[in-house]
Amino acid sequence: LRAGQINEANSLAVLFTKDNVSSNSKDEDKKKKEKTDPLESLKNLHEMQCMWYEYEIGRAYLKLAHSDNGFENTGRALHKFNYILKHFDDMQEDQFDFHSYCLRKMTLRSYLDMLKFEDKIY
Repeated sequence: LRAGQINEANSLAVLFTKDNVSSNSKDEDKKKKEKTDPLESLKNLHEMQCMWYEYEIGRAYLKLAHSDNGFENTGRALHKFNYILKHFDDMQEDQFDFHSYCLRKMTLRSYLDMLKFEDKIY
C-alpha cells in the first residue's frame, strides 16, 4: 500500500479473510464451486475492525489524489479514515454498554478490571 499498489494489496488482503461460503450449507460440492467476491471479502476486513489496513489504504488513496489532483481518490481516502473513526465510536459505545451490563449482572470483578485497564490507557 505504501508503494501505491492498491489493487495488489486488496487482492493480497482477500487471502487473509474468511470465505463468504455459508456454513449452514451441507453440500460440500456446492461449497467448493462457490467463488468468493473480493469486495465481500474486503467488507470482512471492515467488520473485523482491521484499522491498520483501512489507515494504510486511506493514506495510499490520499497519496494518489495528491499526485493525480483528483477528488475521487480524496473521497475514497476520507471514506476509509471515516471508517476508523466509526470503529473508535463503536468501541466507546461498547464500553458504555459494558458498564450497564456489569452492574446489571453483578460481575464487579470484570467491571473493576476494565476500570483499571482504562486508567492505564489514559
